[in-house]
Amino acid sequence: VTVIDTGKTGEINDFWFSPDNKWVVYTNSEPASKNRIYLFEIATKKRTPITSDWYDSYSPMFSNDGKYLFFVSDRDFNPVYSNTEWNHAYTDMSKIYFVKLAKNTPNPFAPKNDEVKISEQKTDSAKTDKGKNDKSKDKSKPEEAKPKTPDVKIDLDGIENRIAVLPIAVSGYFGITVVDNSVYYLKRGYTDNKTSLKLFDLKEKKETDLGEIDGYEITADLKKMLVINNKNYYVIDLPKGKLDLKESTNTGDMKVWVDRKAEWKQIFNECWRQMK
Repeated sequence: VTVIDTGKTGEINDFWFSPDNKWVVYTNSEPASKNRIYLFEIATKKRTPITSDWYDSYSPMFSNDGKYLFFVSDRDFNPVYSNTEWNHAYTDMSKIYFVKLAKNTPNPFAPKNDEVKISEQKTDSAKTDKGKNDKSKDKSKPEEAKPKTPDVKIDLDGIENRIAVLPIAVSGYFGITVVDNSVYYLKRGYTDNKTSLKLFDLKEKKETDLGEIDGYEITADLKKMLVINNKNYYVIDLPKGKLDLKESTNTGDMKVWVDRKAEWKQIFNECWRQMK
C-alpha cells in the first residue's frame, strides 16, 4: 500500500489511473478552499501540481491515447447583480480545459497546415501491371490489429503553461470521457432543469448536443455506452448524433444479497467510533 496524498480540507474521491497505469491524477483541496489537480508518478512516488491555486479545478480524466489530460475549471467570471441584496453573484463559471502531457504533442486547435506536395506520377506500364498482379494474388484479409496500451509520456516541466480550453459556453460541466477525437461530457448550468450529454469533436472542432439524460458510463473497450435516464438503463453504441433510446435493459431479475447481521454490526461499530 502506497500513500499518494492526504486530504487537506476534505476527502479525496476524484482520481484516475493513466492508460498505462504508471500515473495517478487526482483532485485535492487547498486550505484556501480551492481544488487543485495533481499528478502522482507511481515509480518515483513524486507529486506534481498541474493547476494553480488561483482557480477551482477538478474532474480530471486522461484521454485514451495518453496524450492529453482533460479537466473542469472555474475560470470565467460573469457576475449577475441582485436588485434585492445589492451585491454580485457568480453562478456558471466553468469550462472544460486540457493540457498537453508531452511538449511535442500537437495542439488539436493549432492552425492547420494545408500545404500539399506535388509529386510526379509514374507511368511505367510494367511496374503498374506488376503492382496489379501482385494485388490480385494476395487475397488474404489483413489481421485485425489489437489495441496497444499507450506509453504515456509526461513532461512535467512547464506543464501548467500548456493548458488550453475547449471553445464551449460557460456552464457547469462534469463526467468527462475521451475516446480518440471524441470528448463526451455532461452539462448542467445553474438555471438548467436537465442534464444534457455533449460530444465535442476535436478533429471537426464542433460540439454536438446528444440529448438530455441523467448519467452515462462508457465500457472498458470504449465501444459501448450505458445511458441512465428516468431510472432506465440503455446500452448503445458510442453515439455521434442525437440519442435514440428505444429498448431499455431489463433489471427486473437483478438481486442484491445482504447479510443483515453483518450490516447491523458494521453500522453499530461505525456509530460507536463516531460517538467515541
